[in-house]
Amino acid sequence: MKKLRSYLVLPAEISEFERQYLARMNRIALYFFFFHIPVFVAVAAIAGTGLLQAALLTCLAVVGPAVAYQTLRNPRHLSVVFGFTAMCMGGVLVHIGQGPMQIEMHFYFFVLIALLAVFANPMAIVAAAVTVALHHLTLFFLLPRSVFNYDASIWAVAVHTVFVVLESVAACFVARSFFDNVIGLDKIVQSRTHALLDRNRDMRLVLDNVGQGFLTIDPNGVVSAERSAAAAKWVGGHVPGKTIWEHLGELNPACADWFRVAWEALADDVLPLEMSIDQLPKLWSAGKTTFSLEYRPLVTDGKLAQVLLVMSDVTARLEHEQLEIEQRDLLRVFQSVLRDKNGMLEFFSEADDLVSKIVLGEIPVQELRRFVHTLKGNCALFGLSGLSAFCHDLETRMLDTDRALTGSERAELGRLWGSFASSLRGLLGNEGANRVEVDQTEYAAVLEALDGNGAREEIALRIKGWQFESAELRLTRLAEQTRAIGARLGKGALQVVVEPNDVHLFPESWAAFWSSFTHAIRNAVDHGIESPDERVAAGKPPQGQIRLTTRLIRGDFLVEIADDGRGIAWNLVQERAAAAGIPHDTRGALIEALFRDGFSTKGEISELSGRGIGMGALRAICQKMGGSVHVTSVEGQGTCLQFRWTNVHDRIDALVLSPVPPNPIDNQTPKLRGHIQ
Repeated sequence: MKKLRSYLVLPAEISEFERQYLARMNRIALYFFFFHIPVFVAVAAIAGTGLLQAALLTCLAVVGPAVAYQTLRNPRHLSVVFGFTAMCMGGVLVHIGQGPMQIEMHFYFFVLIALLAVFANPMAIVAAAVTVALHHLTLFFLLPRSVFNYDASIWAVAVHTVFVVLESVAACFVARSFFDNVIGLDKIVQSRTHALLDRNRDMRLVLDNVGQGFLTIDPNGVVSAERSAAAAKWVGGHVPGKTIWEHLGELNPACADWFRVAWEALADDVLPLEMSIDQLPKLWSAGKTTFSLEYRPLVTDGKLAQVLLVMSDVTARLEHEQLEIEQRDLLRVFQSVLRDKNGMLEFFSEADDLVSKIVLGEIPVQELRRFVHTLKGNCALFGLSGLSAFCHDLETRMLDTDRALTGSERAELGRLWGSFASSLRGLLGNEGANRVEVDQTEYAAVLEALDGNGAREEIALRIKGWQFESAELRLTRLAEQTRAIGARLGKGALQVVVEPNDVHLFPESWAAFWSSFTHAIRNAVDHGIESPDERVAAGKPPQGQIRLTTRLIRGDFLVEIADDGRGIAWNLVQERAAAAGIPHDTRGALIEALFRDGFSTKGEISELSGRGIGMGALRAICQKMGGSVHVTSVEGQGTCLQFRWTNVHDRIDALVLSPVPPNPIDNQTPKLRGHIQ
């Protein structure tokens, strides 16, 4: 009984949806009952049972629901009243419809019981069923002609009762199902909505109290209204139709342009999604604050629906990392000073000159790229990884946007270099100013000449050479850099052979050439020398060899770098040249292509090589100094680059000393020294 009662009696709580629904149904039902008055009068007229009686009985039946409609506040109670009224109307209809069709009037009871299911309240149907049962039973004994048009027995009443009970059971099931699955569904939705709102409030509380910014962007770049408090603070509040690059562009126009171009490529859906996402900016600066940008694509049915952008303030972390890099770089510089102070001073002087030219920004873009590329390579060689990485980024931006450096980029380069320069000056002080450092070998040679009554001109020439730099010292320094590059690129312990002579070069005049010569070293190691495994597979010794040579041939001064690596793949050069629209029909044309800016046979770009700029810069410096460049290469055997200057004896920035005398026990012709470094 308890279960039956809980099934028939609805829960006490009435939702707003149910209240509105029942208000509408109750209003319609009341109109429906009032409409019975003229209809029942017409039925009485047809049956001949009295118009006044029909009107009076119908009006009395309507009084109850009319009063209840005005007084009852619970819409369910009103639906129960309407269930009782419906059966009263059925009783009036059967009474005034006496005659041959009276028994058919009973169908009205069954129709109204079924219609009462619209109230979604089983108790309205129970009230109707009880009412019709009492009506039949009472009038059967008091006024049977009001119910049946024949002499019916009590069993006729019982049969009617059975049908009423059966229909009432079915109607109760329909009404309860309607309540549970429609009216009650609204409660479930409301409950879940409240739960979702609670979760959203909790999520909003979390999002508004984390240090990251979250916002979503549609495929057209438009930012949605929902965002975390941090995102709203950093990029601003919601503006309908405003794109992400418009948000970011208010504080950083350069980043906004990059974002817009990359997002258009993402929207075009030509490249794979992961590749398109990877093209988007990873960092964004607003004033002195730097943010990292991470992207999480949200895909629906295989198509990009939205992108979740996660922003993090990484200013402090980047500053800490930059400080660590500067400290690490300064330690490497200190080690370089201890090992080769003159080399570090020379690098500093060359790099300082390059930075000055770059920061001024009044040079052609092509030359600017060469300066940045040279500065990048030399910084990498001397362990300044922070500056090298920054120059690499500058190169990338210039090539990607085909423009010169912006004022802010030049200022940042000047700041980074100024910080390093200040530290180095503090480390070195004024040491080296107005001093001449003499190599032990040169010092011994002068003493030997003095002791042996050497010619005055020879002694003066050697002392004059103290202000110059010996080619041997320079090649030795380059050999160390070559081995460092080899180790960094995984080429193993390279064998570097140095072959100098008694040529001395004035440092300031030749500094630009030696600075650019490092491009040739990087290319020889990166492009030329194979990995140890590749060399063994090709039948070569696992240890690659690079030969650094200075020579004198009939008054000409030559600087050479030769490797025993893979050689130049002329077919690949020709293929790349043809694709770039560069002349490629002759070997001379292919050699010319090797020195063209932007031309490279390497498939990937690193901080050491791959831009196709270094060799062009090296040849430009050589030609500016009156020299020429020659290339010889045999595929599979190696490559030799030769830089030649004619009539070295006529140059004021070069000094040729006497060749080293032969060994007393060896009467061979005097020869230049050669040894492995």
